[in-house]
Amino acid sequence: MAAGSQIAIGRSADIIELPDEGRVLKLFHSDYSAEEVRREFTNTSEAFELGATTMRCYEFVEQADRCGLIFDRLTGPSLTKLPDTKPLMFFELPVILGRLHASMHEKKTDRLRSVKDVVLDMVDSEPLAFLSQAQKEAARRYVKALPEGSSLLHMDYHPENIIVTPEGPVVIDWMTALRGDPAADVAYTSLISVEAELWPGTPQIKVFLYSFIRKYVLKKYRKTYQEITGMSDEAIDAWRLAALMLRMGQWNVQSERPRLQKMLLTALSAQMQEG
Repeated sequence: MAAGSQIAIGRSADIIELPDEGRVLKLFHSDYSAEEVRREFTNTSEAFELGATTMRCYEFVEQADRCGLIFDRLTGPSLTKLPDTKPLMFFELPVILGRLHASMHEKKTDRLRSVKDVVLDMVDSEPLAFLSQAQKEAARRYVKALPEGSSLLHMDYHPENIIVTPEGPVVIDWMTALRGDPAADVAYTSLISVEAELWPGTPQIKVFLYSFIRKYVLKKYRKTYQEITGMSDEAIDAWRLAALMLRMGQWNVQSERPRLQKMLLTALSAQMQEG
């Protein structure tokens, strides 16, 4: 397959322009398995069919030791970068984020994996090996008691995963998509909005500034989402422990580990005392 110029480099993949008008190749780095890439194909196709994204995924491809997917090419900045050219849109950014998320959760699916099942799988993952057997059992009991659901969940929902095209905002990067209780998705977004590592090498002054901005965006996003859906803080907070387990088990970002370990142990200790 002939490829054009590289137009973007991300943590997980390179984005390459294709000769076919309006399409790009998302070529994943070699540490991503074919199974993971095929999962993004399945998840994106389901999200497209449900109307949760207007971006179509066309094909799975292999190049040497790397796997990739062919997508529609999207023209426009990410929601994060939109205020760079339209400063006043900064105040609208979290509103767009909340409205889109609420709309996504109206879509129902039985084709994707259950968020509860995936979190339970994380209990025995290597990044959570620091937990004692008693703590693992407490975690399993807690997760099993969480609400079921059939909503489409993104599970890595943040402004950088929304592209603002001339036709409107489009949600991208569906590899982590699951089904379940919408509060699980909101809890995960709440967690990564304040705890996820910024791009490695970000100057400390920018880290401080971005931390302030992220907290503002999170507060207004939550307010918008909860006004639309009626979801309570308690419903979201109930998924915090599961969100911590999912973040550590799936991503295992070294710079986040000490802080997230402490948070998870504190949450588990409180749960074991209550139980």
